[in-house]
Amino acid sequence: MTELPLERLRERAREFEEEHHEPIQAVVAVLIMVVTLLAAVAAYLQTQAGTREARANRAAQEAAVENMSSLVESSRNFSERYSTAGPAIDLGSLGFYLGAESGPYAAALASAYAHASQVAQTNANELFGAHYVTKDVNGGSLFDFGQFFEDQQKDGLRAAQVQKAESRERGDWASKRGRYITVITIFAVALFLLGLTLTVPRGARRPFLWMGSVVAAAATIWGIVVFASAVPKTPPAAINGYVDGTAKLIRAPQDKPGQQANDYEAAKVDLTRALGLEPDYEDALISRGNAEFRLDFLNPNGPQGSLAAAADMRRASRLSPRDYVAWGDLGAADFWLGKYPGAISANEQALAIQPDQPTFNLNEAFLLSVLGRDADYGKQVERIRAVFVALPDWLRNSVIDDYATVIRLALGYRPKIVPQVTRFENDVFGLVHQIDVSEQLYGEPTPPHVDATLTPLAFTLSPDATALRIGFRYAKARPADRLLYRTYLNGQRSDSDSFGPKSWRSLGFTTPAGSVKLTLREQPWQPGTRVRIEVYVNANLLSAGAYTIPKR
Repeated sequence: MTELPLERLRERAREFEEEHHEPIQAVVAVLIMVVTLLAAVAAYLQTQAGTREARANRAAQEAAVENMSSLVESSRNFSERYSTAGPAIDLGSLGFYLGAESGPYAAALASAYAHASQVAQTNANELFGAHYVTKDVNGGSLFDFGQFFEDQQKDGLRAAQVQKAESRERGDWASKRGRYITVITIFAVALFLLGLTLTVPRGARRPFLWMGSVVAAAATIWGIVVFASAVPKTPPAAINGYVDGTAKLIRAPQDKPGQQANDYEAAKVDLTRALGLEPDYEDALISRGNAEFRLDFLNPNGPQGSLAAAADMRRASRLSPRDYVAWGDLGAADFWLGKYPGAISANEQALAIQPDQPTFNLNEAFLLSVLGRDADYGKQVERIRAVFVALPDWLRNSVIDDYATVIRLALGYRPKIVPQVTRFENDVFGLVHQIDVSEQLYGEPTPPHVDATLTPLAFTLSPDATALRIGFRYAKARPADRLLYRTYLNGQRSDSDSFGPKSWRSLGFTTPAGSVKLTLREQPWQPGTRVRIEVYVNANLLSAGAYTIPKR
């Protein structure tokens, strides 16, 4: 029999396919081997990243324990040493003042106090050591509490920064490990596609081969990128610079502007050194921005705004968009530069992250008042009430007392916005102060309703500037209603110049309407002192006003 032509063609086709199939199988086998090895390498690197993550986690936990121990130890050290040095100062002061009196009794007490002070100083010398004790011009001992306090803060600050750095490193290694897992997964997809090349019909093998090769190449490139990406670690020298600078910010004495300025300048040097070693050190940027910001507040001509502070805060907010402190401080810096829209935009970013932050809520109302956004301003005042009601009284008073500096400087050096600032002070400060008074008298933030009304306060300064008289009229008062007034000097409450609560009956006011005259005395009133009076009836703030002592 002769072979049919069709059968012969089929045989030749099978022979051709078999001849050309062997090279494809070889290529696929090599690719599978290479991809498997690359996946194994990625798995090894993923394991190493997991090990580094675990190591950083242990270091962060150790730093957290050290941080807590440092806080406890510094608190103990300060209490122990101040309990000895404090009496030395107090006794020495008593001896000094009594020594100015005449008579044998005063002289005996002065001598006794001087002896007690010397004994206390001797103990303090032993506790503090030569580093913290110096001699004054009269040969007495001076205790440098500022330096001592700064040194006590450093251990805690350093431990906190180490903890933060290790936690950041742990997070970075965890991220890197996760990316390696993704690379391994993509390699697995490539292996699957290459394996299909050997099982699918012959006509469909080439697309699977190309697709598997492309996926394997992509996984390889990504794996190289992941391997090359460094996990940053904050240098210890940068942490030391941050700690030194921030401790100086903390220790700066509020009652000594000259020393404050020196401490702030020294803090800037330390923080700049830290940023030279670690340009993206966010905490150092915020601290340096604060140093610049506070130096601007000490300007003899009033705050001019600090471009350097704004630049540091802006960079910190870009490095960490979820850092509400950076955003809020940027808003404050922009305000003093006169950039009110930018200031409120940054402040709203801070509140979006931390809605209950008290200072930034005050900033929001302040800026809304300055910008004339009355409807939003009214809502924000109510928001402030909700925020401050939730705070303990000591924190509420601390925040509002600190904010008094902002009010004083804005009234003194921003004449174009004085009406808006005054409205804010009357509305917001009065609101927060009323919460405090109501809680003291009634145990709750909202006082009971009263029908009494008071007229605006009228201020009169005596010719010799020793007496400040405040007058107002009242109506609808009841004998049992209780009158109370509070006095604030340059934003700080003066209990010695405050009064009450006393009932109208005990004060001799027997009619529901009449007038009241208050007299505040000082020897003499200092020019430039801003006196704010708030008058309450049954803890309801019914009238408030401010007066600045003029120059003589």
